[in-house]
Formats: sequence, C-alpha cells, structure tokens
Amino acid sequence: MGGDIIKRKEENVVTEALASCRYLLRHRGGLQIPLLNKTLDTLRIGKKVIHLDNHIPALLQDTFDNLGYEQRDGTRPVLAAKRKTAYGWHLIWQLPPGVSFNDIKAHKQYFQDACNSWIELEWKHGKCHMNVQAGELPEMVPYHWEPGHYESMSLPIPVGYSRVNLYVFDLVDSPHFLIGGSTGYGKTSLERVIIHSLIDRAVIVIIDFKQVDLEYLRDRIILAVTDEEALAILEALNREYERRIQLLRRYKVTKIQEYPHPEEMPFIVVIVDELAELDDRCKERIDRLARLARATGISLIVASQRTSTKVVSGDTRFNFVARICYKVPSPADFRVILGEDCGLAGDLPSTKGRCIFRFGLETVELQSMHLPIHEAMKLLLPDQRRWDAHVKPDRPDRDKLEVKRLAPR
Repeated sequence: MGGDIIKRKEENVVTEALASCRYLLRHRGGLQIPLLNKTLDTLRIGKKVIHLDNHIPALLQDTFDNLGYEQRDGTRPVLAAKRKTAYGWHLIWQLPPGVSFNDIKAHKQYFQDACNSWIELEWKHGKCHMNVQAGELPEMVPYHWEPGHYESMSLPIPVGYSRVNLYVFDLVDSPHFLIGGSTGYGKTSLERVIIHSLIDRAVIVIIDFKQVDLEYLRDRIILAVTDEEALAILEALNREYERRIQLLRRYKVTKIQEYPHPEEMPFIVVIVDELAELDDRCKERIDRLARLARATGISLIVASQRTSTKVVSGDTRFNFVARICYKVPSPADFRVILGEDCGLAGDLPSTKGRCIFRFGLETVELQSMHLPIHEAMKLLLPDQRRWDAHVKPDRPDRDKLEVKRLAPR
C-alpha cells in the first residue's frame, strides 16, 4: 500500500516536471548573452528560423486552450506559421472543423488581454491571420504634421498614433466624421488638429456655441456662435449643395473629384463642436447634408460629449462611417458612438488623447495628437494661404454663402 502511494507521488512529480518543461519551452524568452549585453530573439540554422522569444504566441495558444477550443476528436487551433514584425507578430492559425472565425472575433478581447497587445484579425485563404501589435502607445504626442507625405489624399487628417505608426484618414472616403467623449479627454484638441491640417485645403465652417475655444480662428474661417448664425450657415450650405448637384449633373459626373473646374467647387468642412446644443431646425439641416451631400465635397465633423441616443440618433449615426470615441462614463455611451457590435467599451485608460477610431469594419486604438490653443495660434502665420469665407447675417441675402480662394499673401 505504502509503495503504491510513493509510486503515485513519484509519477505526479514526473508529470508536473514535464508540464513545467513544456510550459517553459512554449513560453521561452530570448537568449541572454551577458558578454555582449544583448538578447537574441531568433536563431538561424540553415534556412530554418527558430524564434527564441515565443512568449506572445504562447500566451495566445494558452488562450485558445483555456477558452475550450479543443474538439471532441482532440483537434485544436494550430499555429501554422509565425513571423516577427517591426511592431510585434504576424501569426497564422489553422482552425479545426467546428471552430468558427466569427467566434474567434467575438473573443478578440480575451486574446488582447492575454498578451496586453492590440490584435487585428483577418480570414484569408482558409486561415485565421492575427496581426499582434505588441508596442506601447505613447501617453502624449505633440502636434506635428507633414502634409507633403500625403499628397495623394484630398483631405488628409492625422487622427493619431497606433502602436505601429501615424494613422492618417482621408475625409473624402467617409466623408462625415463623428467624435464622442467626455470633457477633458481630447475632443477639442482633435478639432484643432483637424482644422490646422485642412485649413489650406478646404473652406472651414465651425459652429461653436462656447464662443471661446476657436475664437482665434475667426479671421480664417466661417464661425457661428449663436443659433441664428448657425441656422443661416446651414441653410446656405444646403443651397450650396443644391447648386453643386446641378453642376455635377450638367457635366455628367458623379462626384466632386471628377468636376472639371475645381475652383468653382472647393471642399467645405463643417465642424459642429457640440451637437446637443443645436436646435431642431439646425439638426434637420445637418441630417439632410449628412444624407445627401456626400458627392458634392461638403463634409461634416460632428462632436458631442452627451453620447446618448437622444443626441446621436441611429439615423444620424448611420451616415457617419468614420467615428472616434474618447473616454466615456459607461459602455452604453461608448456603443452609441461606435456601434452595438463594438465591445471595447470599458477598456480605455484615463489617458487624455486615448481613443478608439472606427472606419467601416476597421477598429484601432490610437493616441491622438495634443494641440493646445497657444500652440495652435502660432501656426497661423501671415504668409499662409487662407480661405475668405463668410456669411453676412445683416443683409437680406444673409444666408448666401460666399466662398473665395485668395492668393498667398
């Protein structure tokens, strides 16, 4: 009897030792070379590459195992290929029959939490591809913009930095943009980034009832700070939309980029600082532009800190393909901006500028640039090109929008 107990204990010790060895082998780190003060991540033997640092792939394999993806016949997701990248890993998984790629996507947050990384999933050639971004996001990025690198874009916006690089979005691809988030987390700074990135490419129209944050731009943009001014501008924009539609029809083209006389139809970007403050008359005209003005070069950028369905209705949200959300009080508020199928609600840290950007099916965590007002004012140099665009509310034709491109001063 005593011998059997000792034997079982010895077998348990051997089993645990083997399990520990397997775990250490799976989670192996890089090879430390003290004399050279460096760590080797890979080892080449002929044409074969052995990854000495296997920690993140191992964590993801553990996640598959712990989520119960092993099938009745003993098959489980198998790591078919892996490649170290500049930003992390590119992993390819072979899924056994009975495991759905959509189910993997539904559990994406588990995989991200396991390796403390951002993961992009793609189904390609019958396999699950994982792009793991293992780098850390910066906590504060000052505004720096080189528009010459993005000449192929009509209205490039530097939305923010991912774990890989600067994410730049062309507004004409959407062309409307919805911004949400609590006060103090970066909405106004992002608005300034957008304005100063586009001020030499488009007519900028701003509706800002706070009357403070963007007042320094009054000589360079169209600025409305009251209900009546906002209504006059939005009515003028709706008429401008109708004029542009007629011109497109006359020349038998379907969008502004195909129009042969671009000087007659410059891009117009309308920024609404707080959607909740607009009255119903203004909201009706914004909804009409959001529905119809896509092809005419009139883009809407609408921000709100009150992310409820009463402020951002489903009909309004549907027309904003590009959306960004900063820290909000609850998961419900987050989903109002990014959609019901976005499960990233409670995951943003309380870092100013940290946000989730969504465009179509693409979702990415970013750190947006920080542009305080005193730095923004320094960017308004007198020799820059500017747009002279204004509404004259004291005349009978007060709702007529006058837009004129001036030569460089």
